[in-house]
Amino acid sequence: MRLFSTSRFIWILALATLSSLCGSAVRAQSSEAPWGELEYAESESVRGLNPYRLETARGATDRLFSLIYEGLLHYDYDEERYVPKLAESYSIANNQSVVFRLRPDVRWHDGEPFTAEDVAFTYAYLQRLAPEQIRKPYVGLTVEAIDPMTVQARFDRPVADILQFFDTWIIPKHLFQNFAPRSGTEPLENRPIGTGPYRFSRQTIEGHISLDVNQEYWGEQGHIATLKMNKITDPTQMTLSAMYGNHRLMIQVPPDQINTLEALKTFNIELYPSFGIYAFAYDCQHPILKDARVRQAMTYATNRQNMLDQWFNGKGHLIATPFNNSSPYYAHTIKPYPYDPARARQILQEAGYQDTNGDDILETPDGEKLSFELVNFVEKAASATTNQNLAASYKSNLAAIGIEVHLVDLPLETYRQRLFGNQDFDIALVQWTFDPIYDVTDLFESSAIGGNNIVRFSDPEVDALIAKFRQAQDPEERIATMREMQRLLAEAAPYTFVLSEDKHAALHRSLAGYRIDPYYFFSYFTQWYFPEDFRY
Repeated sequence: MRLFSTSRFIWILALATLSSLCGSAVRAQSSEAPWGELEYAESESVRGLNPYRLETARGATDRLFSLIYEGLLHYDYDEERYVPKLAESYSIANNQSVVFRLRPDVRWHDGEPFTAEDVAFTYAYLQRLAPEQIRKPYVGLTVEAIDPMTVQARFDRPVADILQFFDTWIIPKHLFQNFAPRSGTEPLENRPIGTGPYRFSRQTIEGHISLDVNQEYWGEQGHIATLKMNKITDPTQMTLSAMYGNHRLMIQVPPDQINTLEALKTFNIELYPSFGIYAFAYDCQHPILKDARVRQAMTYATNRQNMLDQWFNGKGHLIATPFNNSSPYYAHTIKPYPYDPARARQILQEAGYQDTNGDDILETPDGEKLSFELVNFVEKAASATTNQNLAASYKSNLAAIGIEVHLVDLPLETYRQRLFGNQDFDIALVQWTFDPIYDVTDLFESSAIGGNNIVRFSDPEVDALIAKFRQAQDPEERIATMREMQRLLAEAAPYTFVLSEDKHAALHRSLAGYRIDPYYFFSYFTQWYFPEDFRY
């Protein structure tokens, strides 16, 4: 999950789905100079430019990182495997050790040569100085430079799918030579230096970021000269900006705006896989919410189909667990709780919750009201955001069974502090974004309380299954173990899992050669171009 780095396991995407992610035929490599500027809109800010100083990196940040930085490997969705990137080749000795031979023709954006020392430094840096959520998967890993173009990586234990740890962004050692940790602004933070196909150019105070093509890139050079990210938090304003020609790409079109853009005939709307889910997270150590019966009742009371239809135009599917139905981990026998407010009221009544004073709010046997605070991340916008609409629907659903919900909209940093820092909330609307490897164990492991286990959920059976999953080498055993874990989670209901939405990008018809990476989006951006007929 790229909200934080975790140990991960590959799942397979259908090639039929991927076939819809390409524009016209990929352009042959050309000596023609890069041309044009492509502006696009994001609804969120890029939170930092050093990939290892952020506790979470997702969305807009990861998309830009994929153009600036590179890893030793990259996951290719067509080939369904990891392929070499900064590594020219690799050799797996066993499930504890792998040797990488590096490309000899790579330079950093400042002209310095890329070497094995940079790789060894990167892994040492993230293990010492990165936030705990990033460090944790790499505990027990040693990466050494054998010679200038060779590195050896060794774990102190057998690990499943060892290649999954080496798509990590590599950072330049030479920029940190004279830097004392935590003594001030770190290298990369204001001006990132990578090896990728695009160089950082500038960032405005409003959060707009521009990248220029790296004309010294070791691989296929980009055909588009400049990529510019504009921040527009209001979804309606974002669509209007595209309609008026201010930008020619929308990463994710709001579901209620898709028909509007299609009607213009100037944009191609492309469906691509989503690794994001919406869910309501419960503090499982809250005096009332620690009762699984209350959480189950709240899940029965949530009209998820109505949320999908009303706020996503039906473009997506309901989920019963953190997995969407394309993952082999998905337990098809576990169905989402049906919308059944009568059943919810029955569960609460049997558990001893009653409305004794006629105010339509249930109380505990001790007289405490079932009244909770729901925290939600909301950027400033002129119109209600999807998150606000979901929260309002949820509040209405729970009021119908006698539970009071107070909505609290927070800016991102405050929201993150409440969830990951203080773990100070009753209920939180979360939008988890996973990478395709889709390891969710940190969300539920007892040892991750205080970290990614924001709901403070603890269950010995679940912990045992997580340990078994991590030790298993056989893919079928890992799938079976994860499906059994889902059965336990469905009963415990530490979250009300709501839906996984379909994602649609809008690409102006002047763009050609495009292919969309389902997670990073821009992984194949060097193939995009403006045909001569559309150069204006």
